[in-house]
Amino acid sequence: MKKMWFLLGLVLGTLIVQAQPGTWQARTARPMGGRAGAFAFTHNGLGYVGGGDDDNLNGSSDLWAYDPVADTWTQRASLPAAGRAAAAVFVLGGSAYVAGGELSSSGSTVDVNELWAYDLAANAWAARAPIPGAGRAAAFAFALGNLGYVGGGADFPNAVQHTDLWAYDPVADTWTPRAGFPTGFATLPASFALGGAGYVAGGSNFGMGSALTQQVWRYDPVADQWSARAPLPRVRAYGSSLALGGYGVVVEGLASLQPAVAVRDLLLYDPAADSWTQYPAPGSPSLARMAPYAFGLGNRVYVGSGMDMTNFSVIDDLWAFTLPPLAVRDGRAEAEGFTLAPNPAGGQVWLRGAGAGVVTVLDARGRVVRTVERRSAAAAQDVPVDLRDLPAGVYVVRCGEVMKRLVVGL
Repeated sequence: MKKMWFLLGLVLGTLIVQAQPGTWQARTARPMGGRAGAFAFTHNGLGYVGGGDDDNLNGSSDLWAYDPVADTWTQRASLPAAGRAAAAVFVLGGSAYVAGGELSSSGSTVDVNELWAYDLAANAWAARAPIPGAGRAAAFAFALGNLGYVGGGADFPNAVQHTDLWAYDPVADTWTPRAGFPTGFATLPASFALGGAGYVAGGSNFGMGSALTQQVWRYDPVADQWSARAPLPRVRAYGSSLALGGYGVVVEGLASLQPAVAVRDLLLYDPAADSWTQYPAPGSPSLARMAPYAFGLGNRVYVGSGMDMTNFSVIDDLWAFTLPPLAVRDGRAEAEGFTLAPNPAGGQVWLRGAGAGVVTVLDARGRVVRTVERRSAAAAQDVPVDLRDLPAGVYVVRCGEVMKRLVVGL
């Protein structure tokens, strides 16, 4: 029996190719081969990918860590439970939480409401309080403050769609209901967190004709309210998403189910302008990909695997997209957030225009190499950052949700 979470997309159709500039580089694929519907997250300069379905639509439970500097993968502790695809994930503190997903056993499928916590330092898993209600796969998730949020998705075998939202407290190990999603398009959407708010983009209304939407919604956890934002350029589901450098990222997916229309692009969402910018997708122009994994490190978006809709086989690849100046600015001109001068820099760089808070400098592996506390919110105040002991190279300066590239000694 085919896996239910992507069954709606198994109708071969038209392929749309977007011919826009972008910078992609092929990287080393995961050693265990491709997966469709895998979960992915980042922590301390590494990308993590786990679960997903193989070519035979059997769920996996393995977990791998990717080092972008060495371009290598290292296997970590596998989830001590049945393999799964289409699970949601969020990161709080030093743990990643994998929520729900779809399992297969003896030719049947089961959607679960399980929650598993992965301790990144201990490389160990622990079962936590399940999500209330029936099982769910293809849900949305994000972390805001000290809480994780999971909502939407569907119990595919029982044809039940969820439009609820739950907040998870990892200290108390409890779930609290929050304002439900405002529409029925809550299955297989993109989701990410920006500036203390959660965003849900696109998705399917499984159970009501399986249509797709281009709507985008913003969740305010303080007011416990949803509000509409600028829509996607076209309807979309079955893609992947993340937040990076103060921008939301949505990668590939489907723009139609019958016939299946693959969306060949990467979208960047600017929350300040409430607008989307479109770039081309990775790989061959003939590739029609759904359910890839994606994660962000530094100024790069990494995209891999997924299901090739031209032959219904799992893709085994990894691509890195370098964000354009729209998202990672060079700091030599006035721009949103703050400026850096000079850039390139020698032993010192001046920071101007950032509000009060902590400014961090990260190396190419995402490690914090310098921290500066800015006590004044006065935009005109220049703050020096000492760079004298840093090796020559390219760094990222982060202040709040804004990140900028800094070149040192080159």
